[in-house]
This record gives sequence, structure tokens and C-alpha cells, in this order.
Amino acid sequence: MVAVLAMAQSQTIGFKIIDDGVLEERLRLAHPKTQERYQRLRTLFEKTGCTGLREQKVRGSKEPNLICALPADEASATTIVVGAHFDSAGGDGVLDNWTGAILLPSLAAVLRQQPRRHTFQFFGFAAEEKGLLGSAAYLKALDAEGRKRIAAGITMDSLGLTSTKC
Repeated sequence: MVAVLAMAQSQTIGFKIIDDGVLEERLRLAHPKTQERYQRLRTLFEKTGCTGLREQKVRGSKEPNLICALPADEASATTIVVGAHFDSAGGDGVLDNWTGAILLPSLAAVLRQQPRRHTFQFFGFAAEEKGLLGSAAYLKALDAEGRKRIAAGITMDSLGLTSTKC
């Protein structure tokens, strides 16, 4: 059983229990081919109800960044960016970084169920193993106003390999 932490608008901390086996099942979806990983992550976002799913072209990559956006209840809200790359450097890439990528749809699903003070953008970054191309494409596409609106950025990579780093 896995618990996902979520903060509601009232700043109350709550937990959502993910059914036994869900994350293990998603870990088994890891694949050595990046195109297949992209498609599987896209399917996970769709299955968990992301209606604001869009793509962002990444120069130097066949696959785009995949973005699930959850708007805040207020138009003037700041943005929290949560990202993980879905490509791998070799093998099935379960630890690096399918562990981070599969959590994105779960976090989006939990936060979708409650009021939000912030807009959340969940990014499946492409081509990070080729020199951080996906995250660089995201930053390059941001205008000055978009940069000002970002309140926090969270990157999930190689989860379970070492202790949490901030």
C-alpha cells in the first residue's frame, strides 16, 4: 500500500492510498525504447483522467515533452512544476527514470480531486539523457510572465536509489 501526500487549499495535509500493486504494475511497464515509454506514460495520464494533456516539441528528440496541466481555482494563481524524464540511458531504465515518470499521473489524479491554490504542471520530460533537452525546451518556451508565476519546481529522478535530495 502506498500513500500519496496532498495539500488541500486549507493547508490541511491529507493522504490518498493507492491500491496495492498499482505502482508495481506501472513499474513493469518500463520499456527499453523511448517511443514506447512515451506512449505508455501518455496512456497512464489518460487513464488517470488528465484532460489537459498536451505535447511540447523538443529539438533533437523524436518524442515531445508530455504535459498534464491542472489549473488552479484562481486565475492569478502561481504554478508548481513537477517533472520526471521518461527516457533512459540503457536497459529498461526502471530506476532512471521510470520510477519518477510513473508517479506523475498518480500525483495529478490525487490533486485533481480537491481545490487547488496553485496551477500544477506535470511534465514527462523527453531527451534528458541526451543533455537535458526536454527541460531546456520547457525553459526556453517560457516567457517572462510564465517564469514569474512559477512558485516551485520539483524533479523526481531515480526514486528509491538513494535518500531524498533537496
